[in-house]
Amino acid sequence: MRLSTALIALNLATWGTNVAQQTPSAGYPPPGHLIDIGGRKLHLHCTGRGTPTVILVAGGGAFSIDWTLVQRRVEGTTRVCSYDRAGLGWSDPGPGEETVEETIDDLHRLLRAAGDTGRHILVGASIGGIYIRAYQHAYPNEVAGLIFANSSHRVGMVVKGGGDLIWKLSEDEVRAVRPTAVRRAGGTPVARSSPVGQV
Repeated sequence: MRLSTALIALNLATWGTNVAQQTPSAGYPPPGHLIDIGGRKLHLHCTGRGTPTVILVAGGGAFSIDWTLVQRRVEGTTRVCSYDRAGLGWSDPGPGEETVEETIDDLHRLLRAAGDTGRHILVGASIGGIYIRAYQHAYPNEVAGLIFANSSHRVGMVVKGGGDLIWKLSEDEVRAVRPTAVRRAGGTPVARSSPVGQV
């Protein structure tokens, strides 16, 4: 009895590890194309016709599939592309730390390798806003416009005349600059470490 329980536990642990190592796209064919950008491939999915091409940049750990409903609406008006950053969706992992510079360089190389050399409208969700803004600074002649979809547009924040990267600031420093509506109304935080208040 103990041996069978131990074997079941071991099988479950092994299964959990295997599932955790698989990407959400494992076992499914990519909707777009895997394009070689120099020794590794990134996934690019383009639909529709027209100019300028709209490039959809997902946030955080999201990838091209998160843009499906948006892409279907935009493709009736112009050409639209979603893609997977290195290590996400169907794309190969990158060689470095996935810095902003590496990320925008990957996108630039991807668009060039796909033969898309025109001006683009870049749409960034969440942290994608930081990527599209950096892309505009690096390649201003290739950007026709930026659209921020509930996204970040800066990595740093000015606090009392100084400043730093957002993740290096304390919760109190962030709240001093941008207090939440609930905090202003006198609400209490959900948890001690949570910046979100109760409604």
